[in-house]
Amino acid sequence: MLSDEQAISFIRELQESYGNSLGYRKMADRLKDDYGVELGRKKVLSLMEKAETLSCVRRKHFSEEYYLTRRQMKDTAPPDLIERDFFSMEPRIRFVCDITYLTGCDETWYLNSILDLFNGEIVAWSIGEHCDTPLCTKTLEMLKAEIIETDGIIVHSDGGSTYNAYAYRELCSFYGIRQSMGVKMTCYDNARMESFNAVFKTECLYARYGKSAVKNRRILVRELAARAEEFIPYYNGKRRKDGLNHMTPVEYRMENPRGTYPALFEKRFDKGENETYTITVTHMGAVNEIVLPRLLQ
Repeated sequence: MLSDEQAISFIRELQESYGNSLGYRKMADRLKDDYGVELGRKKVLSLMEKAETLSCVRRKHFSEEYYLTRRQMKDTAPPDLIERDFFSMEPRIRFVCDITYLTGCDETWYLNSILDLFNGEIVAWSIGEHCDTPLCTKTLEMLKAEIIETDGIIVHSDGGSTYNAYAYRELCSFYGIRQSMGVKMTCYDNARMESFNAVFKTECLYARYGKSAVKNRRILVRELAARAEEFIPYYNGKRRKDGLNHMTPVEYRMENPRGTYPALFEKRFDKGENETYTITVTHMGAVNEIVLPRLLQ
C-alpha cells in the first residue's frame, strides 16, 4: 500500500515538472496517469496541504450564486423575433436598439439609441456615463413616452448583458413590449442598428472633429455628447434619404401614418347605357370604389 510519504514525493515531482501550477483536481489526474496511483481528490488536497505544495489559485470574481443567475438568464433569453429581417411596413411597430461608445480624452460615455425599422427614425436615445441596465431602461422609458402605445411592439437588441438583465426584461413585460435578442457577439443579427452607429460616427463625430482626433481620444467627452444631442434631431428631421423617396424619416412617417402596405385592386366592367369600369381599392381594411368611363377605342 502506498504511504503518504511516497505520495507526497510524487506530488512534489509533479509540481516541479509543471511549474507549481497543478491544483488538487489536476494533481489527482496526473498521479493516476503518470504513476498509476489512484487517490481521491480530498486525499490529494490533504497531502498537498501537508507538503505545502498547493498551487496559486485564480479566484473567481463573483459568488457561485452570481454565476448561477447569469446561466439562468442565458438559458431564458428572449428569442430572435426579427431574424435579420430589418423591415417594417408600419411605423412604430418594429424597433432595434444598441449602445455605442463616446470615447473622449478624459473618459468614456455611452449612447443608447432605439431606431424604428419603418423609416430609420431614432425614436428614443439617452447618454450615460456607464454602460449598464439603467441606461437601457431609461431609453425604454423615453420610447414609451414618445409613442405612448407599446403593447405588442417588438424591440430587438444584441445579446448583451444589459439587455438580458432582469430589470430590463421586466420593464419590457410591464410595457407589453415583445423583446427580441440576437446571438451575443454576432453583429449581423443587429446589422440595421450597426449601420446607424457607423453613420453616426462618420457624419456626427468624424465630420466635425476629424477621424484621427476622435479615434485618438483628443476631444472632451462632453463635447462628443453635446454633438450627439445636436445630430440626432438633425438626422430625424433634416437629413433626407433616397430610400425614403428623398424625404427625412419624420416626413416619411407623416406622409405614411398608416404604413406602406400594398393595396389590392379589383377591376370590373359594367355593361349598360354608359359602360363604365369600377375599380375597387382595398388598403388596410378600407374599401374605396372608383368609377371610370370606358375609354373609346
